[in-house]
Amino acid sequence: MPARAARRPRTSDGYGDRIGRRGGKDLSRGDLEAAHTAGGFEGVGAPGLKWLKRVKEETGMYVATEVATRDHVFEALKAGVDVLLDRCPHGRQPLRHAGRGRRALGRGHPVLIKNPVNPDLELWIGAIQRVYGAGIRRIAVIHRGFSSYDKKLYRNVPLWHIPIELRRRIPNLPIICDPSHIGGKRELIAPLSQQAMDLNFDGLIIESHCSPDEAWSDAAQQITPDVLDYVLSLLVIRDATQTTENLSALRRQIDGVDEQLLELLAKRMRISREIGVYKSEHNMPILQSPRYGEILENRAKAGAAMELNPDFVQAILKNIHEESVRQQMIVMNQRRKRDRVAKILILGAGRMGSFFTDLLSFDHEVAVLESDPRRMRFIYNALRLASPDEVEAFAPSWSSTASRSAAPSRAFDAVLPRLRPGCIISDIASVKTGLAEYYARCGFPYVSTHPMFGPTFRQPRQPDERERHHHLEGDHLRAGLLQRTSTAG
Repeated sequence: MPARAARRPRTSDGYGDRIGRRGGKDLSRGDLEAAHTAGGFEGVGAPGLKWLKRVKEETGMYVATEVATRDHVFEALKAGVDVLLDRCPHGRQPLRHAGRGRRALGRGHPVLIKNPVNPDLELWIGAIQRVYGAGIRRIAVIHRGFSSYDKKLYRNVPLWHIPIELRRRIPNLPIICDPSHIGGKRELIAPLSQQAMDLNFDGLIIESHCSPDEAWSDAAQQITPDVLDYVLSLLVIRDATQTTENLSALRRQIDGVDEQLLELLAKRMRISREIGVYKSEHNMPILQSPRYGEILENRAKAGAAMELNPDFVQAILKNIHEESVRQQMIVMNQRRKRDRVAKILILGAGRMGSFFTDLLSFDHEVAVLESDPRRMRFIYNALRLASPDEVEAFAPSWSSTASRSAAPSRAFDAVLPRLRPGCIISDIASVKTGLAEYYARCGFPYVSTHPMFGPTFRQPRQPDERERHHHLEGDHLRAGLLQRTSTAG
């Protein structure tokens, strides 16, 4: 457990002995580091290395220093510094380009990499990978919390889940906690140190000073050697192997409960999808705000009665509700799309027939009846029919012919006997001579549309929902065609 001394020669006199007598093995000084911000502490540079060398010779303790440049690395190693602190995540990469010093580091000098100022795990891991890529193998990290602009208890917010995730991602990487920088106050060092030990951190780096109030930097977060000794004596180090068998049994229980939770969540989502079907059939909105507020309030109260944190319960329920809404949206969109899909038969693969086939085939099931195979060469994503006899098997719900001048009645004569009752027949033709009488005799619902001026006439009855959708779709298409025509003109 390293202890950080003050950065001036007077404090090193006798301080190393006091720490050494208490079992301390590492005395760290930031003699080479540069200031973070204007007015921040700057290291004294190379003269400080002599002080560290003296402490090491007199006490036998390991010494460490922070480095900021490639030259710092070389000078520190030349002076016999045992451990280097790297600030790679803060923008500098002294150990990646350490030159001669890097070769010495590769032979076994430990390097401690501090976490970034911002809570960015990927940035931290990137710094580790860069140092490892430079050939350095003895690497550990220092968790010193993350900066925040909000008013808070700590100087740096601990955000324990980030080092925990780092441990999961790189299991064998030693993680050392810096409770001094996290707390920013000496009274927080002891509880933060115990938290770190309970989370299975591998060590602590604590700032200590023989006269903390006279320290040149971070005076409020430093403690005397006597207090450091007291803090360390209070630490409870959990035995990871003593109750392994009992712990394994408890973990198996947790695994079983987790499986039950997943099964219950899957069941809840199935019910949510059924609710989505009901809401779709009854034209109800997905979000029912009064119901949602009632659930949050009642479940939080029930959780509190079971000794669960109400905020924790509400956070879980909000995530479950968000997923339920997503599931219901999928159901309703699928049903909406299914209800709007039509089987459309287009008579003829001319220019307009090919155009409408291309336009409609992505949202509907389309077939094209055309006897000339050469006109079919530009028909894609649609069923190709060469004979009217194939129409009955396709069973269209809508049959349409698109012609600029010729009367469409001749095109319908061949297919009407093969259409199912209720199939809508339509034309997009500019010549309407005799069409009204023809449609009146055919016995099918119909709609007649002019390619430039839109719907001309239709069967005089109230259209159902599907017909209404197709009429709207036709109006949208007509508006697009008119816009194109006016632009071209």
